[in-house]
Amino acid sequence: MEGHTDAVLPVDFTSDARYGLSGSWDNTLKFWDLSTGNCVRTIDADDDIYSVSASKMFLDMTYPNGGEKFYEENDTSTILWDTFGAMDSVLLELTTDAGKNWSVISKCENNGTFKWTLPEVKSTECKIKISGYSNNIVVPIDESDDFFEMNTVGFKNRTSSSLLPYHSFSVSPNPFSGRLMISLPSSGAIYSLTGQLIMKLPKGKHSIDTSKWREGV
Repeated sequence: MEGHTDAVLPVDFTSDARYGLSGSWDNTLKFWDLSTGNCVRTIDADDDIYSVSASKMFLDMTYPNGGEKFYEENDTSTILWDTFGAMDSVLLELTTDAGKNWSVISKCENNGTFKWTLPEVKSTECKIKISGYSNNIVVPIDESDDFFEMNTVGFKNRTSSSLLPYHSFSVSPNPFSGRLMISLPSSGAIYSLTGQLIMKLPKGKHSIDTSKWREGV
């Protein structure tokens, strides 16, 4: 079979006959789109592979899948995925550094959806990985196709997906002495130009002492 570099032994297919799974002595598992004949995912194994089961280990991440922007920590979003075949549970993981490190979001029921509370982190290199979980064995299955962003600078209206107006300003020279007057139609926050959270503010009018702010805020 084209794609493997050694003998191919086990082959299996998803119950809907859309995808195939092959194992090889080259220590890899390969998922195949049967409609195109293309390999859509390769998984490295520790040893030669003698048996496979496609019906228990094929999932497809659909949201967030790249390009999304989430503006405020502790907001909620819904992770979505499609299932090919049968699997009881999945493991959801998050990377904020382009795959160098992964943290567990949840091990949950495989029902195609999970309500997610965004963590307090700012990054433009985020992805979610979904893994099939069966018989205490976790097999990486799929991840977001491209990066999405979390905690972009700005104010977010929690009752809709639209952004409230926001303003940029500088504090110069340093030290700076004075007060900043702000009136907010809903809760918001003040960030530095580098994206660092300075303070959160409730709805209403505020008089803020800026004398201790660093230059460039």
